[in-house]
Amino acid sequence: MGTKSSKKDIVIRAASVSDIDSIYRIECASFSMPWLKETLVHDMTLPYSRYWMAEIRGIPAGYACFWFVEGEAQLVNLAVAPGMRRPGAGAELIRAGLREAGDFQCRTVILDVRVRILPATEL
Repeated sequence: MGTKSSKKDIVIRAASVSDIDSIYRIECASFSMPWLKETLVHDMTLPYSRYWMAEIRGIPAGYACFWFVEGEAQLVNLAVAPGMRRPGAGAELIRAGLREAGDFQCRTVILDVRVRILPATEL
């Protein structure tokens, strides 16, 4: 029997290109039309783009990408691996982005959500 994870098991850290394989696995498991790995790598190198990785007990569980441009923060992508959802990794990833938005003095935060992705609207 597995042990249930809790918020205290979640670690959020800055992601880098060395995390791309984990990010891509999470992306493919989470979306019917995932970004290409090359697109993710390119996006990670943009000066206004920031990526975070959520780990649960040392295992990559999710990632988020925010863009910070002209006083606006945009949550571009957020994904948590299907087997790792519900202990709060998604919410913690958003909090990391919002903290950085404050550092950038962003006044607006934008999230575009497809209507059929209800869990995203609950965050």
